[in-house]
Amino acid sequence: MALVGAAGGSWWWLTQRPEGAETASGPSYVEVAPRTYQVTVPAPGTLQAATTAEIRAVTGGTVTWTAALGDRVAEGDTVARLDPTDLERDLRDAELALERSERALTAARADRVDVERSLTNAVDEAERRLQRALDDAADAAAKLDLTTRLADVGGASPRELADAQSARATALEEVESAERALATARADLDTRVAKAERDLADAVAAVEQAQVKLERAASALAGATLIAPFDGVVSEVRIDAGGFAGSNATVLTLADDRRLELVAQVDETEISQIEVGQSARVTVMALANRTVPATVVAVAPGARTSQNIPVFEVVLGIDNADGALRPGMTGEAEVVVREEADTVTLPTAAVTRNPRGDGVVAVLLDDGETERRQVEVLATVGTSLVVRGDLPAGTQVEVPAANAVAAAPGATPGLLPSTQLTRELVPGVVPPPGTVPGSGAGRGMGGGGGQ
Repeated sequence: MALVGAAGGSWWWLTQRPEGAETASGPSYVEVAPRTYQVTVPAPGTLQAATTAEIRAVTGGTVTWTAALGDRVAEGDTVARLDPTDLERDLRDAELALERSERALTAARADRVDVERSLTNAVDEAERRLQRALDDAADAAAKLDLTTRLADVGGASPRELADAQSARATALEEVESAERALATARADLDTRVAKAERDLADAVAAVEQAQVKLERAASALAGATLIAPFDGVVSEVRIDAGGFAGSNATVLTLADDRRLELVAQVDETEISQIEVGQSARVTVMALANRTVPATVVAVAPGARTSQNIPVFEVVLGIDNADGALRPGMTGEAEVVVREEADTVTLPTAAVTRNPRGDGVVAVLLDDGETERRQVEVLATVGTSLVVRGDLPAGTQVEVPAANAVAAAPGATPGLLPSTQLTRELVPGVVPPPGTVPGSGAGRGMGGGGGQ
């Protein structure tokens, strides 16, 4: 874990006495400058693209062209092509098959109408024949009844009665024949119409199948041109021009490097402090230690073992709009797990602690008197305390005489001599002229001000 000061120009002060210094007889003072106190957790890792896609061939074919490794493409751009010769032939065959099936469907519909019309006419004719037979049978029955009554009174001869009975029998036979013919016509209608409907359904299904084959052939032909699904860069080419790509084979890989992720490793003792949404900063060594902001976007629920040590993976999201960062670069992340604004770092001796853990400091006033002010103790860092209270910039806080160091000749009375600045925390940052020692915060101290 690291404790750092947020503002640039934060220094770690060591209380080495200058050569020839003598112990002061009275208290000394440190001038403070409030800063932001942060606690960070280190998380080293490797950059990778947040979004990648494998561009696959829809169907097998010979690759005729691909975008080159590192080419930048926009969504919808062509990134590879397959030889379309066989696919174009398959498409023409599918189109012809659809035309044939559509003609067959048209013929089946016409047959269905013709069969139903002709057989319906046959049924109608059989029904008319039956009706005529019934009418004739009724007439024959009436004539037989009349002839029978006449024969009973001597008005008709036996020959006439026999003829009437024969006519009646013939009429009944015709009725039976007409009924059988109607039943046959109706059965034939049902059978023939059902078959015509099956043929029509088969023709419809054939058209649908031909349409599906045509759609597949068209999709396969369209798939001969591989399209970028998003803006990105070609990160890998697996099959070069002239190679054969099998069905669903990956031809190349596309990465969206505008948004990167640092997959970092965090020790098990510190993972409990990491939460999604926390801010972080990532230092990329390959770019002259450039530091970029990041955000925790995911925390692994379980650990994995690295060199026999349990570690948890933490994913940090990084904006890479300028494209300076590249997947595969290593980075050192610092996740901010605690942040306190307007804090001051003081020597432990400058703060009088009470049983509750809070403290009191003595502040030098303009008239030379001192005033005691209560402060909130936030953290202990080495031999210093990080506090917060009514300590605006420029306030001079008293350090008891036992911890004071005599001022070198020419130094401001009551202040630590500037010769005690021993090293910078942030490389390349030097204290401005007139900086009062103890006003910075260092790695391991956090906050601002103090010795």
